[in-house]
Amino acid sequence: MNNHLKKIFWIALFLPIAMTAGCKKDKKIKTETELKKKENIPNYDKMVKFLSVVLNVSKERIIYNEEEMFFFIPNTPFKESLSVVKFRYDEANEYKLTYENQK
Repeated sequence: MNNHLKKIFWIALFLPIAMTAGCKKDKKIKTETELKKKENIPNYDKMVKFLSVVLNVSKERIIYNEEEMFFFIPNTPFKESLSVVKFRYDEANEYKLTYENQK
């Protein structure tokens, strides 16, 4: 019985250590607010250029609201979520061939 308790004690002592040994503490996990920032959005500049070409407006007029995660153009009815713009950009093969492959 005493030998059995020793095994349980050692397992209980070293199991948490063994489980956390593989975890990397230095890896920074991005928070939701960090993911909303335009600096952290993949292809952000390309999506703004895409909207600029498709909507025929300058890139400076297109504004991204980080809090609510949508693009809009002031004084117009245009307002589109980041996910929709990302989807449309990903599917815009003809645009990519025409505008992104130019030198």
